[in-house]
Amino acid sequence: MHLALRHSPTRWVSSNDSGEPAGGTSAVLEYETAETIEARCAKDADRLECLMQAVEYREAGYQRVGGWIESSRNQIQTAFGRRLADAALQVSPLAWRDR
Repeated sequence: MHLALRHSPTRWVSSNDSGEPAGGTSAVLEYETAETIEARCAKDADRLECLMQAVEYREAGYQRVGGWIESSRNQIQTAFGRRLADAALQVSPLAWRDR
C-alpha cells in the first residue's frame, strides 16, 4: 500500500492509494468536521467533560473559571448535550456522594 500526503480543507492528512484517509485518520476527520451526529455527540462529550471539570474547580474555590464554563457551554451543539450542561451547572458536582 502506498501512503501519500494530501491537503484537506483544514490540514495535511495521509491517504492510501484510493485517496481515502489512511487508518484511523478517517475517524479523526469525522470527529473534527462534526458532520455526523456521532461526531457531534463525541465533541459534546469532550466539552461536557471540560465544563464539569471547571464546575468542580469552582466548587473547590478556584476563581475566574466563569469564562471556561461559559465557553464550554456555548460550544455544545446537541439539545441533549445542552440539557446535560444545564444540569451540571445546577447540581453540586459532589451531590452523587450524598445518595
